[in-house]
Amino acid sequence: AALRSGRIQSFRLAEDGHFGEMATFLLRMKSIADVGLVGFPNAGKSSILSVISQATPQIAAYPFTTLHPHLGIVQAEKFETFSVADIPGLIEGASENRGLGHEFLAHIERTLVLCYVLDLSGADHPIQQLDALRRELELYQSGLSQRACVIVANKGDTEDAPSRLRELREEVVIRDARGELPGLVAPPNGMSRVTAISARDRMNLPNLVRRLHAALKTQQTRETKELDRMVTEPLPGAEDEEYE
Repeated sequence: AALRSGRIQSFRLAEDGHFGEMATFLLRMKSIADVGLVGFPNAGKSSILSVISQATPQIAAYPFTTLHPHLGIVQAEKFETFSVADIPGLIEGASENRGLGHEFLAHIERTLVLCYVLDLSGADHPIQQLDALRRELELYQSGLSQRACVIVANKGDTEDAPSRLRELREEVVIRDARGELPGLVAPPNGMSRVTAISARDRMNLPNLVRRLHAALKTQQTRETKELDRMVTEPLPGAEDEEYE
């Protein structure tokens, strides 16, 4: 842009203005992470985050210690890192906004891989915990329970852990074979579909990190291929046009 001339250096044309527009927007901030830890209160999600990363979430022996998501950066193999979010514990009825259900569930939407954290010492059997968690996710948003996921059984150091873990693994194998666990990422060779750990005793944590990292890379590859397909695939009904 330039002035009309060196002599006339101010605008001498004005137009009537118009009324502006006014609007109110509700913006919702969501935590974004590669992996989201999903489980019921006291399942040990904060403990897991604290031992696989440098994050320092509050940890206590009572429910709802975590009221806001905490993020941690996990060091994987070959100098690669990925982010993990400790999602506040869900309760049954969270999809109906009981407690802070919708607020908690909204954070899960923005994670690439879900990590179901099941409590081997809980009042409910781990299989029941898994069913309830997947049900709440699906009721909140259709298809959310089918997102790429891994299953982790925490508190493997407790008394009833071996028997419960065996039952859980057997049931997961059966359901996966039936196609009832869509989204479950196949583990690397030689690893179980259910990764058993003890955050308190720091048991089997390297395998947990390896499993999460492998699941994340698998999902990233899938999304890249899907994006490439969408970009290269012609639109329905589109025809080539020639331009002179």
